[in-house]
Amino acid sequence: MVTSKMTMLGYSQFIEAEQEYQKVKKSRNHIFWYQLYKGPSSIKKLAEHLGESAVYEMYHGGHSASIHGTRVMHGLYNKPAEGMTEFVQIRYGRDTREVTKEALTFSFSIYNLYLQNRIPEKRKEFIDLYLLLRDDYLSI
Repeated sequence: MVTSKMTMLGYSQFIEAEQEYQKVKKSRNHIFWYQLYKGPSSIKKLAEHLGESAVYEMYHGGHSASIHGTRVMHGLYNKPAEGMTEFVQIRYGRDTREVTKEALTFSFSIYNLYLQNRIPEKRKEFIDLYLLLRDDYLSI
């Protein structure tokens, strides 16, 4: 599998992208797709560049502790009384409805934007599908 991917990178349509990747790789440990071709250095800067700072702040600010694992330690143990420690469950359905609805909203928005910019003739089908699913979606 690795061999086939390396072979694919040698195809003419991928040579420029591979050269850019190798160039950026020299100066960074981890490379994200948006950093290629002198792109933004962070996801926050990408959001700013796209005029989506509010979306970034809403998702990152609201879910940063869960995403980065810092929320786990806050809920891992309690001290119900002096000299006592109580461990609590760390995997539970906290905010499941909210996160599911946000994920669907974000997915609908991205898919709609993609269709609008890449295959606008399919947008009507997407809107019809959304309208079919909307009541279930809103009831989450």
